[in-house]
Amino acid sequence: MAEKLCKFASSTSASLALIPSRRTPCKLLSQLTRLLKATPHAVMNSKDDNPYPGILGHAVAIIVTSDSINMASEAAITGKPVLIAEWQVETGRVGAFHKAMMKAGHTAPLGTNIPKTNFVPLFEMPFIMSQIKDLLLR
Repeated sequence: MAEKLCKFASSTSASLALIPSRRTPCKLLSQLTRLLKATPHAVMNSKDDNPYPGILGHAVAIIVTSDSINMASEAAITGKPVLIAEWQVETGRVGAFHKAMMKAGHTAPLGTNIPKTNFVPLFEMPFIMSQIKDLLLR
């Protein structure tokens, strides 16, 4: 993961803001930050207020690890480039989710640059409203 992030940051002149979840193992985070030493980055402290909404607003692109469907969905709402970084090849429901998100133009795999294509904002409100309406009319 560190190698992928370093290559991306180097080729795009990006600075990285790492926002670990509460479930991120401390050992993993310390290894990752050690390997990113030469790459401009900041690690958000889990004791601070959640920086994710602010990062979504200010970021040029958002990199989300493939294990976090929630973060990928939240990032895709912005319509900004959302790049999925795989720890491993995802299969099952998680793999199907990412395949559907990429096919719909909401996300793309993490490479060494930000794709020039337009990303489609994820907007599920009409679908949600129709589901609620159906439930209420039963």
